[in-house]
Amino acid sequence: HIDVRIPAGIDDGKKLRVKGDDTRPRDVLLKVKITPHAYFRREGNDIVLDVPISVAEAIIGGKVEVPTIGGERLEVKIRPGTSSGSRLRLRGKGINGGDQYLVFKLLVPQGEVDEESRKLIEEFAKK
Repeated sequence: HIDVRIPAGIDDGKKLRVKGDDTRPRDVLLKVKITPHAYFRREGNDIVLDVPISVAEAIIGGKVEVPTIGGERLEVKIRPGTSSGSRLRLRGKGINGGDQYLVFKLLVPQGEVDEESRKLIEEFAKK
């Protein structure tokens, strides 16, 4: 067993050389494999997070709380008229000075729509 210091922000697939010593006369070459996170994605030093928003939030705006990789939670403003796929940058919240990007994803309710809601949506669509 050996202890290895992994540099912060190392990329998947990079190789690390661990120099030999008295107990290990040869160098050891390690290939880094980074396990994907459940909801954060990495693009270089940037972090990407998909943020689901409702139809109402997309149309009239609102606020949503989002996590960062640093462990903090931030409240961000959703601008009125936000389209699915729109991105918002959180400057400096990525890896090694990179940014975190929020990608808004429109979440449409599943199942049957009641008659009153259907009429309101149809009326809105006409405008």
